[in-house]
Amino acid sequence: MGAFASRKILQHIVLAAVLSICGGCAGQAVAAGEGEGALSLSVKPYHPDPDDRRRLTFGPLTYAGGIEISSDQSVFGGYSGLIVSGDGQSILAVSDAGHWLRANLIYSDGWLTGIEAAQILPLRDPGGRPLRGKGAGDAEAIARLPGTDFHGELLVGFERRHRVLRYRHEAGGQIVPLGPVSVPTRLADAPSNKGIEALLVLADGRTLMITERMLDQDGNLLGWLQQTGEAARPLRVARTNNFDVTDLAQLPDGDLLLLERRFTIVGGAAMRLRRIAADKLAQSAPLDGETLLILTARNGIDNMEGLDIRRTAAGETLLYIMSDDNFSSAQKTLLLTFRLNP
Repeated sequence: MGAFASRKILQHIVLAAVLSICGGCAGQAVAAGEGEGALSLSVKPYHPDPDDRRRLTFGPLTYAGGIEISSDQSVFGGYSGLIVSGDGQSILAVSDAGHWLRANLIYSDGWLTGIEAAQILPLRDPGGRPLRGKGAGDAEAIARLPGTDFHGELLVGFERRHRVLRYRHEAGGQIVPLGPVSVPTRLADAPSNKGIEALLVLADGRTLMITERMLDQDGNLLGWLQQTGEAARPLRVARTNNFDVTDLAQLPDGDLLLLERRFTIVGGAAMRLRRIAADKLAQSAPLDGETLLILTARNGIDNMEGLDIRRTAAGETLLYIMSDDNFSSAQKTLLLTFRLNP
């Protein structure tokens, strides 16, 4: 996000003043819609505990591998929404510069170790034209429609021009725009780059939308729950410890898992996973729940914005979390996996 990138750059300016090191210069993204084709990627292993790489347990989660991904192609980066195929072999991500990233994942004995066959594709408007410019192409969230695994119909949420568009990811590789989706009229009042940040189609077909920083008078994040053909029902998410929602997913038992991030000049980046019981969606109180995990700059994390969940053939629940590097040389693109313990 723009605000996050600005604060990140400011942090590096402060560090540069203290250490006389230039480390906070933001990279420049290519114009949205210009990039298409194969991507050359480099990968480094990542571990959330730099002091003990044998450690795997993080609260109720077990670390299952992670990578830091980079590319010398300027179109790479800015990934804010993520879906993973049911077999865990492929990912599809959206960037806030108006692109899709599609790639295959590499594992070693179930441990995430790499990525290959990466492709970049432009996000297109309902007329088939590439979305050009930050105002049109700032994609922040992606959600499957019921019955969709990796190929099928998807929703993509955008900021700046606040809207949701519908796409079809075809088995042949094309991603076809289908048209706009009705959104709450109140969404038009969201700050330019603080609109829909988390988007999820629940198992029962209702669509859940949560904004990044559209607040009520009590400081709760605003969102909506919408059934096709019906008026959206407003809801609120408790905003605590300055964390903002960046993505969400639904667990096999129906509970929600929120991915959140925070940034401070002193503490740097932090991410949080919060579990919210499914029955709370029917209540009027702000959504809140148990914190499963907090990682900070000490863990080497960055601007974590993409989340998806898959169920393995063995019945395990795997979490995939991806970061948005804001096209900045001071940041990084991470893809992490965790197993949710029973």
